[in-house]
Amino acid sequence: MSRLVPRCVAALGLLVGLVVACGPAKATPQAAATETGVGDVTVMTFNMCGEHCNTDSTTDDIADLMSKINAVQPNAVLLQEACQQQATALMTESTQEGNWSLAGFQRISEPQGCTGGDGFGDVVLVHGTFIAVGGKDLKYPHGHGAHRQVRQVTCGKTLDAFPRTVEVCTVHAGLDFEIGKRHQAKQIKQAYNFARRQDPTDPLIFGGDFNVVPSANALDVVYAKGGGGARGAMEEVDACPGKHGRKHHKKTCNRKTHDPTRDVKHRTKNDYIFLSHKSFKSETADIVKSKYSDHDILVGHAFLCASGTC
Repeated sequence: MSRLVPRCVAALGLLVGLVVACGPAKATPQAAATETGVGDVTVMTFNMCGEHCNTDSTTDDIADLMSKINAVQPNAVLLQEACQQQATALMTESTQEGNWSLAGFQRISEPQGCTGGDGFGDVVLVHGTFIAVGGKDLKYPHGHGAHRQVRQVTCGKTLDAFPRTVEVCTVHAGLDFEIGKRHQAKQIKQAYNFARRQDPTDPLIFGGDFNVVPSANALDVVYAKGGGGARGAMEEVDACPGKHGRKHHKKTCNRKTHDPTRDVKHRTKNDYIFLSHKSFKSETADIVKSKYSDHDILVGHAFLCASGTC
């Protein structure tokens, strides 16, 4: 699938492997800002680690994540490695009075990846509604084991979660020791090309678990000057000083994000939020700790500019 499709069409099953709830979400979109199309925005990305890190609970982890979302109040949330029941529970929880409301779209990467045959995959959520959703399976090397989860990019377009129309995409790339660095780079390139070719006039948010460190060649396509096409180069929310923030990435450069944004066991940075340079500025980031995953939560903040003014 090379283009996003209207949200309710996807719910009718025209896209294989997609799970999405169609209909209005209980949300409070930023209607006051839509007249100018500018304003402060916040994005979260989090690898939930599915049931692997939550074998004894499917409620405590969701309650904890919901409390963190309530505190941050993000425009968009990107989740990787989420069981269907976790994604459904989070969206249900978000409708409760006093909680930050979210509408979500999940693309399944492993149909029976969780207990009881529950599906497993990645999710994009917004504080508003989606008008189109879609995604793409990323290619694997020839002969790669079919038992592995399908790596993918998952996207949605929203009119009301941000001050103007924005495209939000999350990616979960393969591990280099599973598929090799060359194929890992190909997957990231496939995901990025899918995301940036939807509607070049829309601001783009592209984030998730890339399973590579900032210095890896696999990220060249995202960091490259002008790599965003009509949107301009992509900017990383927690980039260190230097050319595009890429040349000077060190664990000590911005310890709040470049050390704790990690796989806990290996303490390396795998999680990213990239924003289209022509649409966003003043990017900063924070880390929110999580005891329910082998990743912490990366939170990015930025200012969404009026068209052509950044």
